[in-house]
Amino acid sequence: ITRAQLDYLETPSTAQGSTYERVVNYSMGADLTDYGVKSPWAEDGVGISFGAEYRRETLDYAADFVASSGALNGSGGASPPVNGSFDVYEGFAEARVPIITDAAFAKRVQVELAYRYSDYSSVGTTDTYKVAGDWAFDDNIRLRASYQRAVRAPHVIELSGPQNVVLDGTQDPCAGLAAGNANVARCSQAFGLTTAQVLAIEKNPANQYNGLTGGNPNLDPETSDTISFGVVATPTFLPGFNFSADYFDIKVKDYISGIGADVIITRCLSTLDPFFCGLVKRDAAGSIWLSPQGYVTDTTLNTGALRTKGIDFNASYRTDLDALGLEGMGGINVSFVGAYLDALKTKPLPGDAYYNCAGKFGTVCSVSGGATSPNPAWRHKLRVPWNAPFEYGD
Repeated sequence: ITRAQLDYLETPSTAQGSTYERVVNYSMGADLTDYGVKSPWAEDGVGISFGAEYRRETLDYAADFVASSGALNGSGGASPPVNGSFDVYEGFAEARVPIITDAAFAKRVQVELAYRYSDYSSVGTTDTYKVAGDWAFDDNIRLRASYQRAVRAPHVIELSGPQNVVLDGTQDPCAGLAAGNANVARCSQAFGLTTAQVLAIEKNPANQYNGLTGGNPNLDPETSDTISFGVVATPTFLPGFNFSADYFDIKVKDYISGIGADVIITRCLSTLDPFFCGLVKRDAAGSIWLSPQGYVTDTTLNTGALRTKGIDFNASYRTDLDALGLEGMGGINVSFVGAYLDALKTKPLPGDAYYNCAGKFGTVCSVSGGATSPNPAWRHKLRVPWNAPFEYGD
């Protein structure tokens, strides 16, 4: 390829985006011990915190004419401007309630409570809360457990992103079919095409097909419920050593996502469901890639659900090497973080069965939608820093 050929094909293109967050927060806290607000079995009183917060989230994005008009070949489609914002008014309160202190088999037992009310200009009101318990038998062992309700409101792009035809899917089961293929009849029935029209649908040699993507101002917030319980060990016979193991079970519903162009079109062919088939818009040639008039509608929706569960491990040990008979050698600070992933389940749509991605990776089992985000059943990180016995300049 010559320089002249590249100069003919290439053109510079720029885009600029900015996000702004404005936060106004006021909070107060108090220890109610001196006011007598405490458990009869505890030395410490109830601790409280409460307050209010206002937030404004704003996003502005714009590309130059080349990209925004869709003239930048290879970019997958036009890049129209995005501009949107929302406001949030919140009130919150938290409390720490010691139940028992310095008793047999209960050095400390306490409960934590939290609640937050949020009023979004975009999605209305939400409630989040937490109930947690902590039971320290002694200085060596402590148990903890919690239940939490969390919320993720849709962000500006999910709400206000313009709907636009871009490259989205990787397949069209009705393209490139030969006479006698079983899909010919199903494609004809699904999209109201004649047999000749189905046989004339061209296959994209690059396996790239159009999708209508973009935001949805009618989204609801995602909600999640998390149950966790674990143990913390700080054995007094081994100073500097800490260990914890926590089981977690997280369920997310009203998950904000697109259904996926490939899921839509394959579900249409397998079920002939009018809902899925109605999302496939074919152009005059029956194609969903030859022109912007052919595409699969894959805008943002509250789709299915997610669920994950497993165990998190943390361990650390800090000691001077003098204690190990290595005098003048400084110290070490060992840290270990590990996670066992028992399940990472996705339900694409209400009524579907979950599929489990724990220990798998690929275009389906990937956080990013690509094949570069594996979900190993076990992962860990071990660090053993050495603290030198001297300082720079000694």
